[in-house]
Amino acid sequence: MSLGVAKILSALAIAFLGFAKANAGDRNDITSSKIAIIRQVVRTEALRFL
Repeated sequence: MSLGVAKILSALAIAFLGFAKANAGDRNDITSSKIAIIRQVVRTEALRFL
């Protein structure tokens, strides 16, 4: 598995954990901004990978 794919998968796992945490009631601004940053990174990595 290439490094790019591994990065995307780990970013998705982190994002999933972030969403689960947010859904559990931790809806503060820090969590939201972290999720937004992770989504942007995943989007950038996915576009570069494609």
